Amino acid sequence: MNSSRVASLLVCLLSTACGSSSGGGGSGTPQVGPGDGGTQVDAGSGTDGGSMDGGQGSGADAGPLPYDGPTLKVGHWNIELFGSPTHGPSNESLQLSNARSVIQRMNAHVWGLMEIMDDAQFEQLRSQLPAYDGFRASDPRVFDGPHFYANDPLQPAFLYRRDSVRVLSAKLLHGIDPDRMPLEVTFSATVGGVTSDYVLIALHLYPFALADSWQRRKASADALKAYLDSHYPNEKVFVVGDWNDDVDTSIIDGQPSPFQQLDEDRARYLFATRGLSEAHIGSTTGYTSTIDHHLVTHELVPLILPDRARIEKPESYIPDYRATTSDHYPVITEYKPPAPSSPALRVTFPNGGESATGYTTFPVSWYSSGVSLVNVEYSTDGTNWVRIGTDVPASQGTWCWTAPNVTTASARVRVVSATASGVGDTSNGPVSLTVTSATPRVIINEVLASEPSGNTAAEFVEVLNLASTPADLGRWTLSDSQGVIHRFSCGTRLEAGQALAVFGAATGIPAGLRNAVPSSGGNLFLDDAADSVSLHVVPTYLMDSVSWSTALAPGTSFNRNPDGAAGAPLSAHGTLSTLSSSPGRRADGSTF
Repeated sequence: MNSSRVASLLVCLLSTACGSSSGGGGSGTPQVGPGDGGTQVDAGSGTDGGSMDGGQGSGADAGPLPYDGPTLKVGHWNIELFGSPTHGPSNESLQLSNARSVIQRMNAHVWGLMEIMDDAQFEQLRSQLPAYDGFRASDPRVFDGPHFYANDPLQPAFLYRRDSVRVLSAKLLHGIDPDRMPLEVTFSATVGGVTSDYVLIALHLYPFALADSWQRRKASADALKAYLDSHYPNEKVFVVGDWNDDVDTSIIDGQPSPFQQLDEDRARYLFATRGLSEAHIGSTTGYTSTIDHHLVTHELVPLILPDRARIEKPESYIPDYRATTSDHYPVITEYKPPAPSSPALRVTFPNGGESATGYTTFPVSWYSSGVSLVNVEYSTDGTNWVRIGTDVPASQGTWCWTAPNVTTASARVRVVSATASGVGDTSNGPVSLTVTSATPRVIINEVLASEPSGNTAAEFVEVLNLASTPADLGRWTLSDSQGVIHRFSCGTRLEAGQALAVFGAATGIPAGLRNAVPSSGGNLFLDDAADSVSLHVVPTYLMDSVSWSTALAPGTSFNRNPDGAAGAPLSAHGTLSTLSSSPGRRADGSTF
């Protein structure tokens, strides 16, 4: 099959003017052109895409001039068992060096990576690519990632350019494959001066040319389609990765593609790499089947540059590529930037299907364009809304929501413009909440209001977790009689039996004290002679409070007596030990 035929096939697919191809073979050599230092096998030349009716031509008869503006480059690569000391390429340092070279040469804005086995190896790769940042699926930035991938080294990862891409949220995609959970990342990218939001799902389906493996891939693809249909009916979504089967026909003789349901729904989806399958351009070493694909939703179809879908074959600059680097080749697709849009907001997380127990925190995330301030709200029934964030800078892109301790399958969040009516978004689907029996038991154990030598930065409030389980303090607040004096940052976790001291400012934290943070407001300004401090989980739920009506000597704190006892009265610290205060420690100075 020649390159003009491949390009014509892609134009036909993009225009939806032709039916699904039967995947027949054909002869000839696919287009091979000079890459960025290596060989790139693509879906046609950049100057001859054929006419829109599928005919072939050249010059003025070939249709509009080829696009030569800025593009969004999306890549994926299964870097075979990257970092494994016992499997895959044996020379880990050489595999690392080769991977770095390929990624630098291809210069994609975002990468979905598969088989990233070792966190240290991935961190080395990331550090050696200063233009990029990224994370594996087990990273704490990935919702539910540390839990699911805690003991599974075979992970997907996301790599992105720092200068043009901003990650909005990341989570694992449940219900596709129980053993190979895809990584879903929502991000904004600025290309050609236009910023737009996208979703990338890094997928690695089950392997092997066996009947039960085919059925498993089909079940995964059908579940993926159902998820995309319901959650992303109008969003720009890329699903990239090692699908372990072909699109035009299956790698198993006599079987159709297990992705047929997705492939035939041309009104909603398109395999941007389908032309590579039609041309029998192998995406693995030694085989002609294309088992690595990029699927896109209909919002991206008008932006595809079909002649730039390509498979990088690095053998020209990486000797013995198969043995030293990977059995898969990297795949790239390119897209024009969308037209600039009107002011917009879109919730990216939670967006439906998530679940949590009471008192845990959700990082509510959103994409914004042309909006300055937003209000963040939640509802447990989809009708009545509770404000949790007011006049939040839209550019912040995230806000912590402490889930209420209720049971409901109908919770939702929404983000609305604080200044422009009619601009906002609600999570696409419901979030399930469950009452927890492990109610947090966090107390205010010690307070230093009489700062030493007038140094208000040294004022502190110590909180202590009395429960047998960790407490998620994200967005909890400390208040005095005048209002909120500290808001715990999202992700603040206080282990069972441990204490955390909140100081007026970072300069007041004693050297070597690690379980301490500076106040979010820059100071506490507690009244020496008479004041109170309260700890709230949410504005309506008081966890603990203390008060005092007399001043102590400068540098002397109030402490629960007995130390660490809920509801115990406050006493001058000197009545419990020889110390005047003990921030983050027991009254006698020992560790909790």
